[in-house]
Amino acid sequence: MKYAAHVFVEGMYLVLCLMRWLFLSSNIGARIHNFLLCNFSRRIAKFTVEEARGYLTIMQAAEHGNTAALAWERRMYCLAPSTRRRMLKNVFGWAGIVGRRRRRKWTKRGFVIPRLVFISPTYRCNLSCPDCYAASPRPGDLPFEVLVKLVGELQELGVFSVLLLGGEPFIRKDLWSLFEKYPQTIFSIYTNATFLGKEEIQRIARLGNIRLLISMEGFRENTDARRGVGVFDIVVRCLELCRQANIIYGASVTVTRKNFQEVTSNEFIEWLVGRGALHVNYIPFMPMGRDEHQLTLTTAQVRELDGFARSVVERYPIFPSVGRSGSDLVTNCDAANRMLHITADGDVEPCMFVPWTAGNIKTQTILEVMQSPFFQTIRGLNQTGETRLNPCKWQNSRFLELALRESGAHPTREKKEVLHGEPLGK
Repeated sequence: MKYAAHVFVEGMYLVLCLMRWLFLSSNIGARIHNFLLCNFSRRIAKFTVEEARGYLTIMQAAEHGNTAALAWERRMYCLAPSTRRRMLKNVFGWAGIVGRRRRRKWTKRGFVIPRLVFISPTYRCNLSCPDCYAASPRPGDLPFEVLVKLVGELQELGVFSVLLLGGEPFIRKDLWSLFEKYPQTIFSIYTNATFLGKEEIQRIARLGNIRLLISMEGFRENTDARRGVGVFDIVVRCLELCRQANIIYGASVTVTRKNFQEVTSNEFIEWLVGRGALHVNYIPFMPMGRDEHQLTLTTAQVRELDGFARSVVERYPIFPSVGRSGSDLVTNCDAANRMLHITADGDVEPCMFVPWTAGNIKTQTILEVMQSPFFQTIRGLNQTGETRLNPCKWQNSRFLELALRESGAHPTREKKEVLHGEPLGK
């Protein structure tokens, strides 16, 4: 079966090469390409709107002649050859077709399979950003052999996309071996860019299965205020190296009340487009302590952020996405269902913003953890549609804390976070 999957993906890649030729032949060819691709996605691959909502939006806009969408696709089709080849195979073949069929098989057997798997291979970081969700007094990394086992297990479940958080992932030099061992998996890496020079960027271009999301807070003043003096210049240098290497990269922006106006301005988007960024990932700030709520976006700002992101797709050749954390608009979230987070200690959390666990990847499989009473409890709370019970509100709900503890869970953070005046760790 594995051999057949490889043959299938190679055959699909040849078809995609023909589609690329059609796309680049003319504007009419590009619109025909998107008509065929949209119909393939909906009728043959049977992607749901939820599974491919962002990219389907771009394809549909390009099908109707939207110049910004066409320019974005043209950039994707004209990446460095090794990156383009690997991404076409992984996105459409491994993740899109093979992965979806494997997930469907497990789902029919009664298992819940996540689609967004966040891994923190380390909590070590060379920066000391205030209010960072990953701030922790615990040293140490997730052992390399555990990482290898984990990514292999995810591929068997049909998950060919992994998002690496930190700490700073590139502080670990052994991760390069992980990227080489699993070329079929797309690794989206959130990074502060301080460990990325010309040699590392060229290596990413050769591997082809890495997407960079470079963390920043806006322009120089906001970025350096939170990350340290000189970090903005490092980010600018890294963006230029990525542009020269012609790889897939973009920006990751934590949106607070302080930088909201700046990062949702046309000026900021145009600045990113001018530096070749293909993505911008907006993450609404999620308070993890009692004294951080002054940074949280208001409901009106979250609505405005969503509207701004939708308008960007129509006007600029860049793909925006908006995280769903920390919003009063969130009721049925993805935690414990489509999403999970694995800490540097191996603890499996429903989400990086819900620091509770009842399982550890060092001794259990993903399937075992996803079927645990704790994860079933979280999924049940998610389906209530009641904002107060949403896992994002774990700091403000005594009922939720009680439900988590009764399901066998315990907090994952040694740091004494406070809930209604009492340490969570008690």
